[in-house]
Formats: sequence, structure tokens, C-alpha cells
Amino acid sequence: MQVTFTKPGRVGYQYANSERDVKWIESQGWTRVNQPEPAKWVEASAPTRPFKNELVSVELTAPKRGRPRKSQ
Repeated sequence: MQVTFTKPGRVGYQYANSERDVKWIESQGWTRVNQPEPAKWVEASAPTRPFKNELVSVELTAPKRGRPRKSQ
């Protein structure tokens, strides 16, 4: 369970993973963010077989970060 909180005047969010954390964050003036409900899966719209190669175009490499290596 992860609950997201927001506070007026703050840019970022606060997250809580337990009931104890939720109570403390709410006592500090944070309010819960209304998260959208996940879409309900309808059996009638389910494909009869999985699509093959659906995610082929996804780029798998992450951009390199940090200082480049010294060339020799």
C-alpha cells in the first residue's frame, strides 16, 4: 500500500507505506491525492491470443550518465 500526499505550496509529493506513516503525515497538514481508479478489464475485449512482437520498438538502452572515460 502506497499512499500519495500533497500540501499547498509544495511542488513535490509525499509518500507513505504504512498506516503509522499515514497518520503522522496527515497530522502535519498533508492531504491525500485522489488517484484514478485502474481501468476495469472487460472479458469481451480480451484478445483471443497474445499479440506477438508488440513491444519491439521500445528502446532498451538507458542514456549514459556521468563523466565520460578518458580515452587512451
